[in-house]
Amino acid sequence: MKKNYYKVWSSSLDGFSCSLCAKLEGMTVRYDKPFIIAGRSVMAPPLHDGCRCAVLYEKSPKPQLRRDYETFLSYAQIANDSDVFSAVVNSYFAALYFLERLADASPSDLKMARLSVEGGTSLRQQLRNIQNHQDEIFNAAIKRAYDRECHEAKSLKTERGRNARMERFLQGIIATQALSPANHEYLRELHKKAVKGW
Repeated sequence: MKKNYYKVWSSSLDGFSCSLCAKLEGMTVRYDKPFIIAGRSVMAPPLHDGCRCAVLYEKSPKPQLRRDYETFLSYAQIANDSDVFSAVVNSYFAALYFLERLADASPSDLKMARLSVEGGTSLRQQLRNIQNHQDEIFNAAIKRAYDRECHEAKSLKTERGRNARMERFLQGIIATQALSPANHEYLRELHKKAVKGW
């Protein structure tokens, strides 16, 4: 590899990567330098067993802040659209991570990366808005995931089968440990209504 090439970390960018791989998405270093994450140095994937990441080589990479912004947008879209709750949670926190990096950048660095803040809202304010709406974002994700699971459970022949499937689903959501009391209450009410509809 020629000395003027750069390595770019490429994760699956689908909401199912581990938090470390997600944070490395788009990270660019010189071809002979290591990637640094959580105090670890690694020259290339895999970062762990089952890692699905890869390295891309580029001669003229985009500015890091531009990559961070594009990665933030990708994770934010998954968090807003996915009907798999774990993917939403992973993507929400990954989006926050990249938005924090952008919010900490200097105005001159943002300008060099050709980033302007839309609508006059600062990146720090966008970060606060997303953090302040976590319950609403997670409730919407719970509803999407619940509706999909209910639809699939209704195809089962017995009430016992439907209930068992929904119980596994509920336990999976609760196991993420990302729910606030408001999310728990929303999930409880949602489940009560759905069970009555069977």
